[in-house]
Amino acid sequence: MAEYSIPFSSVNNFRLLKSPRFIILFWQTDLCPLTMGGKIYWSLREDDPEKAPPPVTQLAKTEVMRIFTVTKFEDMSMRGTFWCRENVLDEMQREGGWKAVVLRVDS
Repeated sequence: MAEYSIPFSSVNNFRLLKSPRFIILFWQTDLCPLTMGGKIYWSLREDDPEKAPPPVTQLAKTEVMRIFTVTKFEDMSMRGTFWCRENVLDEMQREGGWKAVVLRVDS
């Protein structure tokens, strides 16, 4: 396991809460367009198989999506820290095509 950090381009109203909660969603854009990412993520979160076709949902769970909890958020530097196995991030970097989206999960 290793600690990584990623810059946040913008976070709406993060100073209004004492401890905002974020996840980092890495999306494999070579396998599925990023525009579908949010729809599939929310359907998985709701655990409602009717919201997304089962083959797409299964692909998202196994090949397209990696979700990490932000364990520390630095508001001055706008960076979020998360933990991950080194081999997972190494593989994602070798594959290419991964984009990161930061989502608030406390609102």
